[in-house]
Amino acid sequence: MLIKAGNLKKTYQAPPDNFIGFEGWVDSELFAEWRTQSLVVLRQTLGHEHQYTQSFEEVTQKEGVPSSVHNGIGVLRAVAEDLANGYLFDVKLLIEAEVFADFLEMAKHLVDCGYKDPAASLAGAVLEDGLRRIADSRGVGYKKSDGISALNDALAKAGAYNKLTQSKIDSWRHIRNSADHGNFGDYTQEDSHTMVVGITEFLGTHLT
Repeated sequence: MLIKAGNLKKTYQAPPDNFIGFEGWVDSELFAEWRTQSLVVLRQTLGHEHQYTQSFEEVTQKEGVPSSVHNGIGVLRAVAEDLANGYLFDVKLLIEAEVFADFLEMAKHLVDCGYKDPAASLAGAVLEDGLRRIADSRGVGYKKSDGISALNDALAKAGAYNKLTQSKIDSWRHIRNSADHGNFGDYTQEDSHTMVVGITEFLGTHLT
């Protein structure tokens, strides 16, 4: 959603010099696509009555203008950061709503904008529940309290993936833990970016 918003901003056309007070416009078709998709995801994950959902709907009512895009991006960024910090709800609900791709896209946008810490936390949370889902699909047992480390070991032992993949997941676990515990100097912007891209590819392969 945030990446699509960035592409939408690139379609901006300035108004003619004699159009005083008009802010210009963006591609109306892409705007409608972005707004509709964003509202569907927000309503599915947060509900119609949630403040974020209603705020996004309100600030993007004016179709095809730059201010609607900028204001909508502000709301989506706030949603992504609150999710990463665990302020909204258990990430398990995200899995049940099947919106992996949307939140990994948010994580990518966050890291692309320099927010490596919430990006790492959000991507790590999605990874953890993704591993549980992979375990469920393969009949691999685990405890409710198991985190990434235990899930990773169990899945590798069951042959779900090889040792190299297991090692990558463990490196992502370390980054996620550092982000969650405020040890932001333990990893770099590039580490966070590599993590988000790697998790996206991993889940895209193993959850299809």
